[in-house]
Amino acid sequence: MQSSFQCFYFVGEQKHLKLYFIMNAKILIATTLLIAFGCRQEIVVQKASTTTVENTNTSKGTVAPVNFKWQFLQEYLITLNSDTLLDNVPFNFYGNDGNLVYSGVMNFGYSTCNIRLPRDVQFLTVVSSNPKIVPGQTIDLNKPTFTYNGKTVIKTNITADKLWIKKPNQAIFNPSKQLFKGDEILNLWDANEYVYTRTLFEDLWPSTADYDFNDMVVDNLNTFSLRNPVNQPSGVNRPAGLGNKVVTQLKGTYVVQANGAGFNNGLAVQLFGEHYNQDGSIAPINDVSNYISNFKFTNSSGKANAGATVEYLPNGEVVIIIFARINDVKGSIFQNTDANTRFGLGDTINFTIDLNTKVDQDYWNGKLCNFRYSHPFLLQNGDRSIEIHVAGEKPTMMANTALFGTGEDNTNLAVGRTYVSKRQNFPWALTVPSNFIWATEKVDLLRAYPNFSNWIINNKQNINEWRFNKVDSLVKKIN
Repeated sequence: MQSSFQCFYFVGEQKHLKLYFIMNAKILIATTLLIAFGCRQEIVVQKASTTTVENTNTSKGTVAPVNFKWQFLQEYLITLNSDTLLDNVPFNFYGNDGNLVYSGVMNFGYSTCNIRLPRDVQFLTVVSSNPKIVPGQTIDLNKPTFTYNGKTVIKTNITADKLWIKKPNQAIFNPSKQLFKGDEILNLWDANEYVYTRTLFEDLWPSTADYDFNDMVVDNLNTFSLRNPVNQPSGVNRPAGLGNKVVTQLKGTYVVQANGAGFNNGLAVQLFGEHYNQDGSIAPINDVSNYISNFKFTNSSGKANAGATVEYLPNGEVVIIIFARINDVKGSIFQNTDANTRFGLGDTINFTIDLNTKVDQDYWNGKLCNFRYSHPFLLQNGDRSIEIHVAGEKPTMMANTALFGTGEDNTNLAVGRTYVSKRQNFPWALTVPSNFIWATEKVDLLRAYPNFSNWIINNKQNINEWRFNKVDSLVKKIN
């Protein structure tokens, strides 16, 4: 079975990954591949550097620039082509900081992926367990081929050479950090922080409150299962440039890590579809619901998940209600936000959506189906019409647009400004890598992360200037 984080590749939950080069040209990777849509109850969190000085400034006095990008994670669409026919050949991508980005597979010399990365990740390094792929190749994320719906689209070739053999003591260098030396790869981090993403919510929209961003903390991973296309029409060959796999099932894993709200909030995500065409263009799929044949939800115990459903909206939108109210999957509201209580395992919700053979029909017509998701969004106190999204994302047609512009909300759909506040240009939801540790109850995020305010005011792009500098006493103790 194959799966992907919004793309076509294997996802491995790799808690301790080490890669070794062997001089006889066999590259051995000891990896445990766990299908990520399974029941995941705990996310590995990297220990960040700390500060011993508590900053008393809060977000009440901080104003973000008008053009500030609250989207810490940039979305990329990366298409790989190899100069040699590679089929069922696995590979890994690492960011320039050494973090595993994802694990993928080349099929018929082709692979395409949707991924989200912090904006300060500048390039990716290719590593493969298969000696056909020359390791150490890089993909420059600052050189897009073009953009599509806010995504950076990159098309690149990787070098595949069946005769490549690593020479004794040969070193392969990453442009900013030496990842390879001699016969082993040095200290590749074992956290999957870019595989899962973490979304933090404030739930009093359109009013503002304490800015602790722990009213709900959700980790999520969306995956695909792939198979060979079926029902090949007579006389039709495999379309060039589309690989040889189609998506057959969509899967999601959502983990509620913290819940510090008085409201009984719900959680949802929107599903989008796109065609990657044989001529290299991309076009939206406006009838996503026509591709869905069945869906199923489960929670941590494996029982049916009450309050979960898939909405097929009149305008073609498909929305997955993961749970209508948090009490549908939990016995109590408050969890993992108090500084003095022990950290408990998160509540895991899984869903699977089966697709029909329309994906095969499109494939033989030169259109590869791809599906991606919005960031998770909150349904305030179980009210379907009150949606709280990450800043910059559009509401669904079910949202009560009469609330826009009321209270502290400064949404203006006509200019693409959504879910930011009037006086400070602050959001109600943030999506960050999954190793980010949230503030405890009633602690302003700018107190817990002293560099956060300067990062906002100066409109900097380097996310690492603030998220690894925390006050230990003001964030949730994970272990």
